Amino acid sequence: MRNEAQKVLEYYINNRRVPIALKEARMIDQKFEESWMKISESLFKRIERDITGAIEKGYYRKVNVEVMIRSITCMFEGYGHYLMMKDQGQEDIHDVAVSLTNLCYQDLFKV
Repeated sequence: MRNEAQKVLEYYINNRRVPIALKEARMIDQKFEESWMKISESLFKRIERDITGAIEKGYYRKVNVEVMIRSITCMFEGYGHYLMMKDQGQEDIHDVAVSLTNLCYQDLFKV
């Protein structure tokens, strides 16, 4: 999950104009809203794969997968938006990915 988080955050930084433009355009035209949802759903599916696989293997406690994935997706998207507005280096992105995934693991892993 940490690698996926870092990839997502790097996407926001390296392609910052695309998400910013889509966020602005989606308020004007529904087709842009659909484009934004495709990006969001891609992130959702990657996180879903990681969490459901870990639950099946017995690593994670049983949770409401839909709620957990939406929460994590919004957390990554929200921080990605924050990073788009800042000038962050790769080291900062790694630190953010570690922090976000540690929060997820603390709630998901079986004790």
